[in-house]
Amino acid sequence: SRRVTYVVDANPGAGARSGTMTVGGRTFTVTQSGTTSCDYSVAPVDFRECNRGGFERTVAVSTASGCGWTAAPAASWLTVISGQSGLGSGTIVFKFADNFDAARQSNIEVRWPTPTAGQNVRVFQEGCTYLATKDTIDAPAAGGDFNFDVYASPTNPACGGPLQDVCVWTAVSSASWVTVLTSMPRYGDDRVFLRVAANGTGSARTATVVVRDRTVTIRQSS
Repeated sequence: SRRVTYVVDANPGAGARSGTMTVGGRTFTVTQSGTTSCDYSVAPVDFRECNRGGFERTVAVSTASGCGWTAAPAASWLTVISGQSGLGSGTIVFKFADNFDAARQSNIEVRWPTPTAGQNVRVFQEGCTYLATKDTIDAPAAGGDFNFDVYASPTNPACGGPLQDVCVWTAVSSASWVTVLTSMPRYGDDRVFLRVAANGTGSARTATVVVRDRTVTIRQSS
C-alpha cells in the first residue's frame, strides 16, 4: 500500500471544474470551485408552437464568464442547432418538427454543474384530432365502391389558417383487395373513396383502412 500525493493548480476560471485520476484501476474525481459563484438565468423558458415545424427559436443563457452549461433536447422532434454547450453567457438555437398527431410537450434541458442542476425550457406544440364518419363498412361478395368522411381539426383553431386545413393525413389500406382511390395526402376535412374487389376466396374476409389514429374496418361476405 502506498499514498498518492497530488497537486491542484489554481483555477483561473469563474466556474467549477473537475478532473480524474486512475490509480490501480480505480478512478478518483477531484472537483474544484471557481473564482466566483456561477449564477444562471435562462429566458424564455416556455414556447407554445403551432403544428408546422422547421422554425428556429432562440433561448438566452446569462451567467458569468467561465461558467459552463450544456443544452440538449429531451425528444427526437426537437433539435438543438447551436449552443449545445457554452462558457459564460450565450444563446441556444433549436427547431421543432411538424406535428399532425396529438398535441405534445417536451423540454430543451439546460444543465450546469452543481449545486444548481439546471433549467428546463418547455416546448408545447399543438396537434390534430381526427374523426372518421364510419367505423365499419360491410361490402357484398361482389365488391363495389364505398366512401367515408374524415374530419381533421387542429387542437388550436388559431393554428388552422383560414381554411382550417393544417392537419395532414393519409388513408392506408391493409389489404390488396381494398384500394384507396383518393389521392394522398389530404389536408383538413375530406372524403375517402374506396374500391373493394370481388371476393373469390369462398370465405368472409376483413381489412382495415387507417387514418392517423382512426381505423375503419371493411368486412366482406363470401
